[in-house]
Amino acid sequence: MANFVDSNDNSTIYMVTEDTDEDAEHSYSETFKAVSISILLLLTVFIIGVNSLVILAFAGNHIPRTKSNFYMLLLAIADVCVGFVLPINVISIAVDSLANNTTFCMFETAVTIGVLSSSTCCILALTIDRLEALRKALEYSSDMSLRMYFERSAFVLFFPCVLCLILPFAWHNDLQDTPVKACYTLYILKRKFCSYVFLPMIFIIFTAVALTYIPILKIALRHSRSIHSMDAEVNADTANRNRHMKHQLRILKTATMVLLPFFGGWMPWIFTAASVIYNPDEYANPGMPFNISQFISYPGVLNSGINPFIYAARLPEYRQAFKKLLGCKPPQPTGPTNCPNN
Repeated sequence: MANFVDSNDNSTIYMVTEDTDEDAEHSYSETFKAVSISILLLLTVFIIGVNSLVILAFAGNHIPRTKSNFYMLLLAIADVCVGFVLPINVISIAVDSLANNTTFCMFETAVTIGVLSSSTCCILALTIDRLEALRKALEYSSDMSLRMYFERSAFVLFFPCVLCLILPFAWHNDLQDTPVKACYTLYILKRKFCSYVFLPMIFIIFTAVALTYIPILKIALRHSRSIHSMDAEVNADTANRNRHMKHQLRILKTATMVLLPFFGGWMPWIFTAASVIYNPDEYANPGMPFNISQFISYPGVLNSGINPFIYAARLPEYRQAFKKLLGCKPPQPTGPTNCPNN
């Protein structure tokens, strides 16, 4: 997505040059710095901490190394990278000179939109995997080979690296040539890049995910009816097939729960950004949409720390792995799970 954290931080609303009276009105206040830095540091610790559990669970073989779990791993890695990018935004807020530095802003923007775009591609890959698992329920194999690790990593990382890390460095503005005179994603990047590459790429991925879910839901309903019809049968084959379908449907529901907050967190920012980019007057004279966009990206950033809770709530293998990593003892017959307080 973008330097969306940055859009809240180092662009709020640092719009004019230092020699004007207006600049004093729009420069960062000490209160704004304190609040923004506190929020970002809390998000950093939260996002890195919870997503590290997913990474450690996969690396330590605490969860099965399946295709779905691998995509969840890649999503966790992308979200951890979001956490590591947030301190760059903190530095940008704390040091006023960096907010007006084109090179620093371009680095900050490229890295941020790269890691957030990777999250989007992981969501798409997980959705496609769910469609494949439901369409070919009996033939689908969740096993991973070494070749698959490389192929699926390349699928998730190629577009973010090319379109969001490399291309922007060759296609950006000087901050002093922009209306805001400070680091903001929609202004440090060339307007044509945002109009024809960046925003369309996001819309295409989001649309692809939404359209993929149409056949997924149809197949899921059909499988659900099949499960109910097979409940009366008791032979081993139908029992195994029933169990397999239920497992795939549970993963589908988990993927859906991951998808909904992701859409809910980022779509408001996307539409607001589009209202700025595709409106020449609004782009040249930032107004209400620009101001709104600076305050609606925090839910999207917070979303990077939600997924592990969804995994723990929906998937027993993740719940058990997290308990083990956190040092929780197995449940005792006479009492609840005993976890250390620290």
